[in-house]
Amino acid sequence: MSAKNLVESKYYSGQGALLIAERDATTGKPKGYTHVGNVPDLKISISVSVDEHKESTTGQRAVDKRRTTETKVNVSATLESLNKENLAAALRGTAAAVAGGDAADKSVTAYLGKTVALEHVKVSAVVVKSIDDTPLTYEVDKNYTVNAEAGSINILTAAQQTAAGATNSIEDAEVLKVSYTYAAQETVEAMTEAAKDYHLRFEGMNTTDGNKAVVVEIFKFSSDPLKELSLIGDGIGQMTLEGSAQADLTRLTGSKYFREILEA
Repeated sequence: MSAKNLVESKYYSGQGALLIAERDATTGKPKGYTHVGNVPDLKISISVSVDEHKESTTGQRAVDKRRTTETKVNVSATLESLNKENLAAALRGTAAAVAGGDAADKSVTAYLGKTVALEHVKVSAVVVKSIDDTPLTYEVDKNYTVNAEAGSINILTAAQQTAAGATNSIEDAEVLKVSYTYAAQETVEAMTEAAKDYHLRFEGMNTTDGNKAVVVEIFKFSSDPLKELSLIGDGIGQMTLEGSAQADLTRLTGSKYFREILEA
């Protein structure tokens, strides 16, 4: 083969940022993109279902026609930033920021030797009282201990309360009033929302070609609910958004699924 017949290969190794935006239901346009953080893996895969017709004249039953019956464009993105917005999108949930404040006289039932959960995390100034008209104030580390970070109270057993020198003892199944202060925190309520359509935008670079720009726009992405959320592990936590790029029928020209733009 002569050198003049060789074609230069265009190699690709990508890195970059993934952005997500809710899709305006009326116009189909993105409602402002948000960077989702580090994404070590991002893939688009295309699959089709076909109906094959077989001829019936030669005795070979040869396939003489293939008809596409379905086209699917699947998208998979591995996210390492498990912030409330990403979790809410992955879990079809609702994210909220909770300002710090005070909780007063919250009713809880005490079970000796067991843990009672409070409504908030990162608590301080915990006060535990009985519900009597003239309430008794129970003593930390003598009647109970506090996990301030997790927002829970462990009720000591009767023997532990006596050994610690408690003035009064908490009884099993006793209803208590708990007051405390809590710091600012965030919540994600899972599976509270219907499926939403999003725009995805990859702003990347080809690291084998001088970091030239590579942009991919996915016009209408719908994510499946998160299949797995790992809560204990040795490595950096990850979650995988998986779903499909649907046909965006508001687009009158070009692809209805996605497009790629490359720096020349």
